[in-house]
Amino acid sequence: MSMNASATDFPLPLPSEAEKEEYEPEAPSVGAYRSVDDVRMLQRISIAALIQSLLLVVSVGVIALLATRPAQQVVIERTTEGDRVVAINGKPVAAGYAVGEDRPRAGDKKTLAREWSAVRYNIDPLTREKDIARIYTFMEPAFAKGYAGLMTKRGEFEAEARERRQAVWTSQVVEVDRADPYKVKVIGTWDVTKKSDNGNGWAREMRQLIFTLHLIEDDRGRAPRNANTGFLIRDILDYTEIAAPSPASSAAAPQTAQ
Repeated sequence: MSMNASATDFPLPLPSEAEKEEYEPEAPSVGAYRSVDDVRMLQRISIAALIQSLLLVVSVGVIALLATRPAQQVVIERTTEGDRVVAINGKPVAAGYAVGEDRPRAGDKKTLAREWSAVRYNIDPLTREKDIARIYTFMEPAFAKGYAGLMTKRGEFEAEARERRQAVWTSQVVEVDRADPYKVKVIGTWDVTKKSDNGNGWAREMRQLIFTLHLIEDDRGRAPRNANTGFLIRDILDYTEIAAPSPASSAAAPQTAQ
């Protein structure tokens, strides 16, 4: 009888499910941990965010309050001794002052007449291009277009450049017409220096100019385009030139102010 036996002759029992669980290794436990510095930093960030939110709410409230509050009007008088407040919200704070609606008056009409006459008849080659633009700015748009067409037809400004003119305007009389408060009479002398006709040397011409500016109120009120006067030029009336004795011609060229 043979005594040899194989491993299959004696089968071993398989482990049960309970035994499998008993022998499975346990997963290592990880505990939640945060450093003290991290906690303090988060607290500071939370406090800063809260303060920022409160400041934002307060600033929005202040802006809303200022936006709904009526603006205060402060009238300041400027003198050689300094500035001083003379009225606040229409109530005088200094004796001898009265506050009312701002309306252009006779002084503003004279100011516009002086300003326009200066840019029209003072000729400085260094600023002439800018001055010509201001000539039309002071005018009512429709009249400015017509005046520009007249200057182009006569070649006035082209002749200025060709003859290298320089001129000085001296205002003598600027007064509002008593019969028509929208008319301002202007009288002045125009001293013109230009290249002589033969091209040799320079010639001077003195002229007396007399004209009347017919004004209208600017619907924009006081603005830079009307020299903050509230008026525009609507027409030029009764223009007259009178020749005046001229100084002797000179061969030396005039000196342009630097």
